[in-house]
Amino acid sequence: MRILFIAGVTLSTVLGAAISPARRLAIGFAGVALIPVVGTPGTVAMTNGVAASCPAGDVASPIGPRLSAADSGRVYSFTLSPDQRELYFFKRVGEGEDYRIFRSVRRGEQWGDPERLLLGGEHSDLYPSLSPDGTRLVFSSYRPAPGDTSRTRNAHLWMARRSGDDWSPPEFVRASQLGYYHSGLSQDSDGTLHLRLTTPDWRAARDVQLRWMGIGYDTLLATSPSSAAVEYWRARRGDSVYVWGGKTGPGGLTLLQISRLLPSGGRSPGQYFLTRPLGDGWSEPVRAGGGLGAGAPNFAWFSADGCLVYYTRDYFVPMVVPLATVTLRA
Repeated sequence: MRILFIAGVTLSTVLGAAISPARRLAIGFAGVALIPVVGTPGTVAMTNGVAASCPAGDVASPIGPRLSAADSGRVYSFTLSPDQRELYFFKRVGEGEDYRIFRSVRRGEQWGDPERLLLGGEHSDLYPSLSPDGTRLVFSSYRPAPGDTSRTRNAHLWMARRSGDDWSPPEFVRASQLGYYHSGLSQDSDGTLHLRLTTPDWRAARDVQLRWMGIGYDTLLATSPSSAAVEYWRARRGDSVYVWGGKTGPGGLTLLQISRLLPSGGRSPGQYFLTRPLGDGWSEPVRAGGGLGAGAPNFAWFSADGCLVYYTRDYFVPMVVPLATVTLRA
């Protein structure tokens, strides 16, 4: 199915006048020339050169196995093995916080049916993340954590090591903060684990990271450096939008996930906007292409080479799209 999108639409156009940056800008960024369209405030047209080694723009495409219609609205983040032959995702299998991790294996061009990953016992497991070399699977789990005496069980960090085509029994990651909710796991090129840490009462959260030390993880979580783009736009969001967070790619390009604040007090589904370094600040967020700026996209992340963006569409379908499509006008 071809996905239509309108890129080059600014946040102030979509969400109102909560943001009012400069109307004209031209940035040379990671090989991408940004040329303002005269007479259309904040509208940006881009050339085709994200990077010489990256694929040209194309439509967003599903990746991984074909899922059952019964899974619609129940599928969350996913991760890929370095050779792109294994896809791991988690989905809700019951009510409330009842999740399991599933794996699909690609043979040739065909993805196999997803199978539940057996990680020892009937526990709610979520947010799978593979290390850069594919030898470690880190995830969050509601299984009993050693030393946790909290009245309400929460999701802590666990790790399994690859053993052939399977995984060893999970080990508790002792840097877990007992009683806190650990979510949004991802790993960078040196194996550092990044995640969101939420207090037991759910009133506060912060981004943290955990270093891989070669044979195991560090013993303490450290606060992650703040995303400059996220902090910049949170301070300038006005009272019409909510900035959930962002993912930073090559050259500082950042995907911001943003919702409208509704009169009822709720929030619209989050959608993605692009912003780039501009002088001492950041360019006005522009609606992302490739399906990221429409519907209910979630869990976006950049490929290791910065050429692709992965995300989950409408809590159902794992997707992949060239960065050239995300950043360029249709």
